Amino acid sequence: MLKVVGALIPALMRLLTPELVKTAVNAFIEVIEDAARKTTNTVDDTLVLPLCSTIRTALNIPDEDGDNA
Repeated sequence: MLKVVGALIPALMRLLTPELVKTAVNAFIEVIEDAARKTTNTVDDTLVLPLCSTIRTALNIPDEDGDNA
């Protein structure tokens, strides 16, 4: 089993292009932003949305749907 996992990891790592990683991170951030916008508390607006925006800026991942945090 370990040999199979050991063989798969390098193969998967070769498939992970920077663009694919950015796409995955963008999708993850979108889910977080959407969930934060649906809540009625202000903590999400004050903490979570700006944090998502900071992550987007740091990783150069634009908010393509236009819902800026």
